[in-house]
Amino acid sequence: MPIHDWTRVETWDYHNFHTCWVVAAYRGINARLPKGYYAMAEQSLRTMGPDVVTLQMNEPAPTAVDVGGGTATLTKPSVRSFTATDSVSRKPGFNQKRIVVRHKSGNRIIAILELVSPGNKDSKQALRDFVGKIGRSIQMGIHAVVLDPFPPTRRDPRGIHATIWERLTGREYTLPADRNLTFAAYEAVLSEDIDFRCYVEHGKVGAEWPTLPLFLAPDDPVAIDFEAIYQDAYRDVLPQHRELLEAA
Repeated sequence: MPIHDWTRVETWDYHNFHTCWVVAAYRGINARLPKGYYAMAEQSLRTMGPDVVTLQMNEPAPTAVDVGGGTATLTKPSVRSFTATDSVSRKPGFNQKRIVVRHKSGNRIIAILELVSPGNKDSKQALRDFVGKIGRSIQMGIHAVVLDPFPPTRRDPRGIHATIWERLTGREYTLPADRNLTFAAYEAVLSEDIDFRCYVEHGKVGAEWPTLPLFLAPDDPVAIDFEAIYQDAYRDVLPQHRELLEAA
């Protein structure tokens, strides 16, 4: 199923779809998580302090290869774009939820997943709050996935991922001219050499949603098929909204 142009419907209509997506993502992600992990829909992050989990890998780290200024493992997930760094408010009434992945040992936050809404970009403060939340999460060792089905605006002229990237690294990010939708997975590493790694897929209206890695620990991802999640959520889109989204 193609990515639809969600600018064709009103913000509150998209918010209804967003609710459907959260339910579909809850089901789809829990079906992929190993024992001990669980995903929940949450309106706010209940714990953003010392309860961040750091899971140690029992196996030796994979061999590393150079990828132009960063480091990538040979076992990195298959996505079109990959980068690693060197060590270095919403509209009223829209109580947007996100998916939070936790581990049952203390219910510690492992990862957050955000489907971007128009409200995340409707003011400088809203965008600043959203980008800041993702940035702080990564810096605290919480992995993240950000899916943005909306084209860049004057507040994020290179897309929301570019805004997150530039906040964390101070480097400019180039958005492909022919694919202006961005879907990114952030692997919080927090080692002496690398702060985080970033796995990016660029899309456009009419293309399929990507499969992205959801990290449970550094070098320990599960693949999430967001195309399947989107299809599940789209079943609940109202007929009058489908008419607008599917119009030639």
